[in-house]
Amino acid sequence: MPALKKWEVAAVLAILATALLTPAGIYMAFKRWEADHYRALIASEVELAGVLSVEGESHFREGWGVAVFALAPAARDRFEAPGGTGLLAGREELRTASPATA
Repeated sequence: MPALKKWEVAAVLAILATALLTPAGIYMAFKRWEADHYRALIASEVELAGVLSVEGESHFREGWGVAVFALAPAARDRFEAPGGTGLLAGREELRTASPATA
């Protein structure tokens, strides 16, 4: 069997690299979009420090997804402050709302 020329070896390596890296790039882009999508669902007043985890699973007609974010220290302090405007204040509004407005 004749030896491969340098350009033939380079072509084979380029094809292999493309086949391996393209799915990884698509997956990483999707994960970035997924985190941005979940972040957009959170009120802009909530300051986040970063993404801790994004998980999900999709099927033909249904799926699930979850994202866990770290609160910024200032937001955490604001939520924990007595009488502060935090997540618990929002829960209280839901608890006292009438069924027609909830």
